Amino acid sequence: MLIPLTPEQQKLVADNYNLIFGFCKKYGLDSEDWHGNFAICLCNAAQNYNSSQGTFATLAYKYMLNDFHREHYLQQHQKRNPKYLAGSLDELIDEDSNSTFGEILGCEADFTGPEVEEILSLFTPRQQLILRAWLEKCTRSEMIKLINRTPTVIWQERVRMKAKVLAYGT
Repeated sequence: MLIPLTPEQQKLVADNYNLIFGFCKKYGLDSEDWHGNFAICLCNAAQNYNSSQGTFATLAYKYMLNDFHREHYLQQHQKRNPKYLAGSLDELIDEDSNSTFGEILGCEADFTGPEVEEILSLFTPRQQLILRAWLEKCTRSEMIKLINRTPTVIWQERVRMKAKVLAYGT
C-alpha cells in the first residue's frame, strides 16, 4: 500500500534529489536506467528517516544500495525456465488485438521473412537488440546482460515496441 509523503518528507526528497545522480556516478550506473528505482528508494528512505539514527544521505544510500543488490541478485539467480523468459512471440500485442509479434514479424530466429527489415527499421538500435534477444528466446538475465539495462528499462522498451508494431499494422 502506498502512503503519501508528508510535506516534510517531500522537502527532504526534493533537497536530496541529487543523491540519485551521485550514487549512479559513484557506482558507474546509468542514471537514466536507474532513476525510477532510486527515486522510489529516496521516498522510502524519507518515510523511514529518523534524525537520531544518522544522516538522511546515509539512509538513502543504504536503500539505493539494497535495491541495486536485489536487482543484481535476481539477475544472477534466474534459471532457464519458461517463466523467466523475457517474453514470447505468441504473446498478444495488446488486449484488443488478435495478432502476436510472431505473426506480424513472420520470421524465424534467423530474421528471414518478407517484412522483417521494414519492421526492424521502426525500432531503435536498443529495441532491435531486445527483439533479437527475444527471438532467440533469451532469459531475462541473459537479455539484461546483453542489453546492459535494468529489467524495468527492457520492459518499457517492449511496451514502446508493441505500440510501434500496432501503429505499423494499421
